Amino acid sequence: MKSSKLIAVFRFLSCVIGLSTMILPIQFVHAKENSASQAVVDKAIEQLAAGVKGHSDKEFQSGLLKLKKLGEAGNGSAAFNVSVVYSGITPELPKDEEKQCYWVNKAAKLGYVDAYYGAAFCSMRGENSSPVAYEKKMLPWIRKIAAEGNAEEKEEALADIKEWEQAKSS
Repeated sequence: MKSSKLIAVFRFLSCVIGLSTMILPIQFVHAKENSASQAVVDKAIEQLAAGVKGHSDKEFQSGLLKLKKLGEAGNGSAAFNVSVVYSGITPELPKDEEKQCYWVNKAAKLGYVDAYYGAAFCSMRGENSSPVAYEKKMLPWIRKIAAEGNAEEKEEALADIKEWEQAKSS
């Protein structure tokens, strides 16, 4: 795997809670899609990242447009990476929570597991932090993480669910 491909996992959660700052090289998520569709996503990500690195707005916009089209066509990896762009991680686009949540929800609904955390937090956007809102909007995504995430994600999600159930019963 070439380092110039800028392959690293970017956790959407850090963007949602405001822990991310401008990161160069840009870190995008390369997915678990089939190899043919993933190659197309990788190429669009490379173009997007090259646009950032080379300060080429035309190249950046072209890469972003390709990712959007792939995301709209049902590619969860592409949709998730568009959400990363709207997190404010690139200087080319300011943070836009509405668009960020649109794309992360699209990726999550497509079954892209890495988007579930973002979907959980976006579901609470504009909501109070009441237990009812948490149970109805956020907890379903946490349960999906427990069912479909990697071992570390499952463990964390199961701990969150257990803590929720204990708090609810007290």
